[in-house]
Amino acid sequence: SIFEGTRDAIFIADTATGRIVDANPEAARLLRRSRESILGMHQSELHPPQESERYRQQFSRRAGQTAPSHAEGEAWTSDGRRVPVEISASTITLGGGQRVLVGVFRDITERKLADKRRQQDAQRTELLLDLHQRAPRMTDRELYDYVLEKAVALTDSAIGFFHQVSEDQKTIILTT
Repeated sequence: SIFEGTRDAIFIADTATGRIVDANPEAARLLRRSRESILGMHQSELHPPQESERYRQQFSRRAGQTAPSHAEGEAWTSDGRRVPVEISASTITLGGGQRVLVGVFRDITERKLADKRRQQDAQRTELLLDLHQRAPRMTDRELYDYVLEKAVALTDSAIGFFHQVSEDQKTIILTT
């Protein structure tokens, strides 16, 4: 019931081969794959292809340990998306003597987005305080350049523009 009903993705991999021997419904949802297509996959295929060797090495190290481990990583979906996950892993021995690594993947996308928003909010606050101190000593052009530079950085944009709509109203639009 726990395996089938949990909201975390659970993958069970044979420690000798690295092949997935079982996965719960949440694992299929996380990877956007059928459970049947997950079974038999190598555990490194759960992660972005560019990092498969790193995950193979981590698996080999983990397979020989008995203490649980916790780390952050990324899952790789069937449509090529990276999903940030928190991974808890434990090696256990099943009734028939088979050693398996149980990996519990928790999707932390929302937490990562919230962290990014908090960081951006702190950067905006810092910018506003800095702008409040600098603005009285700046020309209009210096002020526009400063705001543009900071806006491009804050929005992770490659470029930004100011558009002056009306000279008499001094209406300016910033686009990043």
